[in-house]
Amino acid sequence: DDLFLAAQDGSAALDAPKLPHALEIADAPLDADDTSVCHLHPKTAEALGLMAGDTVRIRGKRDHETLCTLAESGAVADGHLGLASGTRANLRLAPGGVAKIYRCDNARSASLVQLVPFGDATGGLTSEELRESVFSPHFFAADGEGNAPYRPLHEGDRITLRHGAQLVEVKVALIEPARRAIVVPET
Repeated sequence: DDLFLAAQDGSAALDAPKLPHALEIADAPLDADDTSVCHLHPKTAEALGLMAGDTVRIRGKRDHETLCTLAESGAVADGHLGLASGTRANLRLAPGGVAKIYRCDNARSASLVQLVPFGDATGGLTSEELRESVFSPHFFAADGEGNAPYRPLHEGDRITLRHGAQLVEVKVALIEPARRAIVVPET
């Protein structure tokens, strides 16, 4: 009877142990709008055995998942996961929701990535202009130095890319050889 009464008033749920990899979602730091990066407080990252630069798999509502590169940031509260709005949309989560984060050691290099732009979100650019002025800078020379950032992708993700003053929204339609992979210079 005591167990039934405790379950009715909700106190049993408060006493349940919290999973260490289940973190509350927070907004990403103000300067971070990249959907391929997630932010953790250094103490939280250390407690989970993660380091800056690790590729992590994040699971949201109804088993929606995405891949991100981990960045440590003191601007994110301890026990919270800072995500850009595009990443939260891919996970079907809002700030205050709970996501699970895991290290992803099995993400392989992508040999082929097919991105499909939404017709109303191309800003009048042709497919060749999209490839040269939007996709290539994002995936292969994001820092302006020509260094490939090795961006993680998950099939089905939506990505919003900036081209001058316009925003171009694309969906990751196909990744070979796996559903989740890392874009490398050979892709």
